[in-house]
Amino acid sequence: MTPSQVQSLHHFGLNERTWTGTPVAWEGYHYETMAWMDIFRQHLRVPISLIRGGVEHGPNKLTCVDAVAHTDFSRVVMGMMRLPGLSWGVYEGSSFHLDMRQYDSVPARWLAFRHNELREKDLFRRGFGELISGRKDSWIYMNFNHVRSFDVLAYLVHLNQQPSAPREVAREV
Repeated sequence: MTPSQVQSLHHFGLNERTWTGTPVAWEGYHYETMAWMDIFRQHLRVPISLIRGGVEHGPNKLTCVDAVAHTDFSRVVMGMMRLPGLSWGVYEGSSFHLDMRQYDSVPARWLAFRHNELREKDLFRRGFGELISGRKDSWIYMNFNHVRSFDVLAYLVHLNQQPSAPREVAREV
């Protein structure tokens, strides 16, 4: 993004800091995605800390942003459901991902848990094992188009509502 594009956003600025406190490297962010993040921040009416951005490159045209909103995580999920035409995902650790990419002409949705033995056993114990669609970059990705996907989403929101839910950096799908 150029400085003038950043200045056109209402809820983000040139002096923005990431969730780790480092200055945002705006050249690594995609303007259209950040324009949606700006709208999202306005609707949530809470601070959003950016984790990382992605700009167009290669065949996948990575146009995403990962972030943490400083609010009740159910508000984040409901807010994302109201964003038309955007792909999005939610992650254990209270982070979320907005993306301009489309898959088969429709927005993608994904749910991800930390990939470790205890979490995987927990998912199987809860009857969610058949919804595991893949494991990548230390994440367990879950099927969003299954009849029990809402149960998985509810569990993920529940985990992220816990006071001790650590913030986690979301990874690209």
